[in-house]
Amino acid sequence: MASKAKSVEKRENTGVKTKKVDGRLVRGARAKAAILSAAIDIFSEKGFDGAQTSEVAKAAGYAESTVFLHFKNKHGLVLAIMQDFYQNLMSGANIILATTSDGEEQLVALVQHYLVELMKCWRIVRLFATIARYTEDETLAQFMEYNRAYTGLYIDIFEKLKSDQVFREDVDVRLLRDMLFGTIEHYALANLVKVDAQGIGAFIEKTFAILFHGAKVAPSPVGASLDNEGVEKKLDEILALLASPGSQ
Repeated sequence: MASKAKSVEKRENTGVKTKKVDGRLVRGARAKAAILSAAIDIFSEKGFDGAQTSEVAKAAGYAESTVFLHFKNKHGLVLAIMQDFYQNLMSGANIILATTSDGEEQLVALVQHYLVELMKCWRIVRLFATIARYTEDETLAQFMEYNRAYTGLYIDIFEKLKSDQVFREDVDVRLLRDMLFGTIEHYALANLVKVDAQGIGAFIEKTFAILFHGAKVAPSPVGASLDNEGVEKKLDEILALLASPGSQ
């Protein structure tokens, strides 16, 4: 008894407080994670319309009522999956941006990271992108907000490259962003079952050489002319890139 009293006294003297863990919160977080994981699998396999919340609940090992306890409906599940994807994407991007201050190095690393994440999650990313565009306003608004935040990182880098006189002052950074992301998403769609870091590196090198050639203040002299012959040559390069074995 005296020993126990001393132990209590010691804890009080050292100021150490024991924190009680709320078991309900732990169980709730565990259930939510299991439901989201199951939803990703089932949505990927059956699509949004084909998936049922009862199937998600069964796959997660919970009653369907538990799904509705954490998510109001299927759209709520999609919003949560979308949030997790973009939070992970932004977390990786922020680490990259903190690692180097060189704009071109940041662009290469960001695109590489984005491609890997897209190819790992392509079916579910394509799913919530489709749902966002054609269904509930709330989903579309959230999708657009996430996209603006992420692609805004690239706009900031393009503006920095203009300030550093790497890119021309008259370059439209939003147009450059749209061109870059259109090319990235085409590549991801063509390579969605493969995650090949070496192939990604080659793709980035070729794409940047073509897309950013005209944006730089002092581009390389190869194909610098904007006459018809130069434009046709660039078009041939793009077509050859998209038709190459590595992009199929």
